[in-house]
Amino acid sequence: KDGNQRAREKFEQAIALDPNYARVWTGLAYTYTRALRLGFTDDREAATQKCMEAARRAVALDETDSDARLTLSRALWFEGQMGNAIAEAFRAVELNPQNSMASWSLGHILYLGGRAEEAIPWIEKALDINPLDPRNYVVKTHLAVAKLCVGDYEAAAELGRASARQRPDYTESRITL
Repeated sequence: KDGNQRAREKFEQAIALDPNYARVWTGLAYTYTRALRLGFTDDREAATQKCMEAARRAVALDETDSDARLTLSRALWFEGQMGNAIAEAFRAVELNPQNSMASWSLGHILYLGGRAEEAIPWIEKALDINPLDPRNYVVKTHLAVAKLCVGDYEAAAELGRASARQRPDYTESRITL
């Protein structure tokens, strides 16, 4: 929580220096997505609004930035705009097909939106693009949940075990075991 707050302060300082640099707005929005996802805020509505404002500003400054689109997708998801969130995630992947985070997030949002079968190839692509990403335990867990949703229980259990081996303290991986 403290690190996320320090990062937010640094992005705000960078914005004060150059308010027309899209990447710092993307970074600022990302700190709000982390706060929302990890429960680092007491005012979810205000954090969601600030996240959306920063993400929209990033996209307005550089509509071809895959990471800006991805962050806008997450902000839209937090606002409950699932269709728009999925559209922005697709746009993020279109802009940079090698952005593993965009592929992973697209798959994650798709299965959250009830489209697990469609999600699986995107999450698998994220693992293919960046097989050594130290966060792959989360990606594997999301893939496991998508596999659960389509009834592939054996694959889901194996992915859950692989995630747990990679990061034993990550308790979410146990949902599929």
